[in-house]
Amino acid sequence: MNRTTLVIPCGMLPAVALAALACWTLGNRPKSQRLTLSCLVLAIAAVLLASLCGTDAAFAEEGAPYIDIRKVAAVTEGRDGYSELNGAYSITTAQINSRYYALVASLVDNGVQIIDITDPLSPSPVASVTEGRAGYSKLYGAASITTAQINSRHYALVAAWGDDGVQIIDITDPSSPSPVASVTDGAHTELYGAASITTAQINSRHYALVAAWGDDGVQIIDITDPSSPSPVASVTDGSTYPTLDGAYSITTAQINSRHYALVAALYDDGVQIIDITDPSSPSPV
Repeated sequence: MNRTTLVIPCGMLPAVALAALACWTLGNRPKSQRLTLSCLVLAIAAVLLASLCGTDAAFAEEGAPYIDIRKVAAVTEGRDGYSELNGAYSITTAQINSRYYALVASLVDNGVQIIDITDPLSPSPVASVTEGRAGYSKLYGAASITTAQINSRHYALVAAWGDDGVQIIDITDPSSPSPVASVTDGAHTELYGAASITTAQINSRHYALVAAWGDDGVQIIDITDPSSPSPVASVTDGSTYPTLDGAYSITTAQINSRHYALVAALYDDGVQIIDITDPSSPSPV
């Protein structure tokens, strides 16, 4: 029989005990006898452990998995080499070779912090990039970040609402990231107030999709060649797309053989679903 283990900090034990006693009080029907007995045992154990433990206590039976809700580690701007975390606004992760990394877009610092989290107990800063330095021109107001692996290389893509654009960064060597290309809002693009970015692979091509809060719309960009991104299509709030006012967050999903974008619209209080199976010709669903 599979068994689970729950690790609970001592500070939470009184609350656990009260909850368990509530279960005992309410569960007095015949069908609930087994449940109520378990609740009573849990309550007694919680009280006893609360009086005995000094740090963490565990309710456990042998076997895995277990839920560990203890703090692991934390990193802060200006300490231990972290220089681009002021206004940390968006985060994603990537596995590159055998190591794991967190990438943070920082709205106030106008940059990106790369953190090695291979050992989550001991995260370490690897590199950072900043608007206006070393060729980075679209990181002002870095609001959202995602990653993509294209062929054998890894990339970070940042939506910058202050710059109304997207910055593409090669992170194949996380310790030495390099700017690859950028895309800017214009007459034929929907990137004004770029607030959120995600990626999708459709057939053999790679795309970035950007929710633009200021333009009330979505921009689709072909990034199959990251050094030469090209706008493919865009959609805007209106009669055809009635729920894109204040487009603020975007994600994608593949359902059966079709691809969809889902956009949360701040001012429309709703979600717009878009069929992007043909990225050059998106359609409302």
